[in-house]
Amino acid sequence: MKIHVYLLCFNEEKILPFILDYYTGFCSRVFVLDNESTDASVEICKNYNSVTVIEWGSNNSFDDISNLEMKVNTYKDYSRVGGKYTTEVADWVICADMDEVIYHPALIDLLKKYKRDGVTVPNIRGFNMVCNHWPSAGFNITESIRTGVRQPNFDKRAVFVPDFDIQYSPGCHPKGDAFKRMEESPNYKTSDSKEIALLHYKYLGDNFVRSAMKSKARLSKRNLNCGFGSQYLKDELELIKINKAMQESAIQVIDDNGNITVK
Repeated sequence: MKIHVYLLCFNEEKILPFILDYYTGFCSRVFVLDNESTDASVEICKNYNSVTVIEWGSNNSFDDISNLEMKVNTYKDYSRVGGKYTTEVADWVICADMDEVIYHPALIDLLKKYKRDGVTVPNIRGFNMVCNHWPSAGFNITESIRTGVRQPNFDKRAVFVPDFDIQYSPGCHPKGDAFKRMEESPNYKTSDSKEIALLHYKYLGDNFVRSAMKSKARLSKRNLNCGFGSQYLKDELELIKINKAMQESAIQVIDDNGNITVK
């Protein structure tokens, strides 16, 4: 199986090694879509032979529409038959944010089964993964952090075959007009159950608060005018309360055998 993953990046030097270690373990190509990082993110990517950095700009701002356009277009150039930069045709494509992990204890076998069954866009279960500290360097992030909260808003269609024209609404969540159009596409076929998990590693120690403040400072005028990213407009005290509530509600999501325990 040839699996390509596309990851949006802006100043992600802290979590980047964990995510790249994870995806390079089973993906033949990893594409980091770097949005003008000013930290060591690009340098870290150079330590991985299978990682390609694609640099792009959005006037040093956080803009949901620009992020969406990168996710729905870039893979067409690098992963599908006839792409202008395609050197390897993928069997599956993953499009995610840098803090999102696509997970199943037997992911490759499951994707082979989906391929045989003609599934083009698998169903996914979303989780906010929660831990009161940052993971230790060198550890597999899915093994060291196993607690979280079920989050249907993160049932994103982040995995698909490369000849499918994926469509997302801002935020890429499973809702909105674009998502409905995608479901109505003639070659859209999803899985009957949500066997694959999307693990969102946002609530690690005080990372949620720091990350939200970083995004708040970079919100584009278009985001502000359209109301996109409004969750980042809360003040620091509100963010701290949200983080505390998430920490208190977390339960075990992945058991000792690597299985997802929450439906």
